[in-house]
Amino acid sequence: MVAGFDQLRMLHKHFRPLLNDIAARFNQKVLYLVPWPRQYVYTKVPIGKLEDLAGIKIRTYNKTTTELFNAVGMTAVQLPWGEVVPSLTAGTIDAVTRSASSGVDGKFWEFLKFMYPTSHVWGSNMVNVILDARNGLEERDRMAIEEVAMRLEPQFWDVSRGEDEATSALLNKNGVAMGEVTDAMLTGMQGATRPMTATFFKEHPKAQEVIDAFRAELGGRSRQDRYRGSPAPPESCSQGMPMHRVLNAVDGLSRLAGFVAVLLVLMIVVLIITEIICRTLFNLSLSFAWEYSSYFLGCAIFLGAAFTLRTGGHVRVAFQTTSRIPGVARTVEFLATIFGVGVATYLSWAMVLFAWRAWATGSFSPTTDETPLVYPTSGLAIGAVLLTLQMLVRLIRLVIGDEPDDREAMQSYSVE
Repeated sequence: MVAGFDQLRMLHKHFRPLLNDIAARFNQKVLYLVPWPRQYVYTKVPIGKLEDLAGIKIRTYNKTTTELFNAVGMTAVQLPWGEVVPSLTAGTIDAVTRSASSGVDGKFWEFLKFMYPTSHVWGSNMVNVILDARNGLEERDRMAIEEVAMRLEPQFWDVSRGEDEATSALLNKNGVAMGEVTDAMLTGMQGATRPMTATFFKEHPKAQEVIDAFRAELGGRSRQDRYRGSPAPPESCSQGMPMHRVLNAVDGLSRLAGFVAVLLVLMIVVLIITEIICRTLFNLSLSFAWEYSSYFLGCAIFLGAAFTLRTGGHVRVAFQTTSRIPGVARTVEFLATIFGVGVATYLSWAMVLFAWRAWATGSFSPTTDETPLVYPTSGLAIGAVLLTLQMLVRLIRLVIGDEPDDREAMQSYSVE
């Protein structure tokens, strides 16, 4: 969206008032805001258009960069910084997104040949003070602190710019060529990530106002000079929002069922521990402990299946996610998902029929507790139906080009 530090400063000018308002709501006062050096994409091969990125395994570091590079056709591999150089050495990854400073620290010239100033993200650090503490100072002291902050902020910007220039020059000197972000590459990346932008603006409408004002100042162009402007999002983006709400609703149900599954597992633990204590201390056995533990286990497996699918936790062959042949990975994933929809649909039909028969016949367990079997079988049926819905949602996401796995949840729950 921005071509360099000058345009970034212009963008900051437009969102700084909004940032100040948000900080004030959290009882904070922003003293100054300083950007990190710009982000590059480092590769082993030259890149001239979007298709050249297909299948390249790139190291990413958070949800946004993972979604972004998956959207443009690369294979994102989320890794901590400490594992980047070993992964480059082992050939686990073929590209990295990082600043020039990190490129020097990691001696990227030993592994990578090209660097592209995509500036796809541009993080900043801000220094804040507690607003109540600031207001408690004498006006003379407040003015002095804020005057120093105002004087230092542009100096820190110059430090960041200088760091970027010096380290990128050192990388170039050591053999990492500075590539050009061509119009074809830029517009291709912008087009592939429009759904991300549309979703963000829908969730944060004030951000849309900031970006509109920024683009207006640039004369309707999001990048000057050698960067072409970002076209307005197509109407299909806004028209697709109701469908995304349905997809997100299914995700929410799957997540809720996943939490229920966790509670059921905890109840199994409580039942078994209670049974052990009763047998050890009181020579007493709880007749329902093992029976209900079995019911809870079955329901936990089925109720947790949909959320496990959403977070990529099911055991599956890794070919479709590691193939570097353009188009093959997504085709195999698509076909596998269609097969999965069929299997899940049959499983749902069988479980719903199982639960209905238990209700229609008034079946009870053949134990002294005589538990109505409609309850545990209903849990199995609900879980199977949710799995089918989640499998259908996965298929739809593959069709419309969305990321099928919830990368944020995978990171939060350490799904490997």
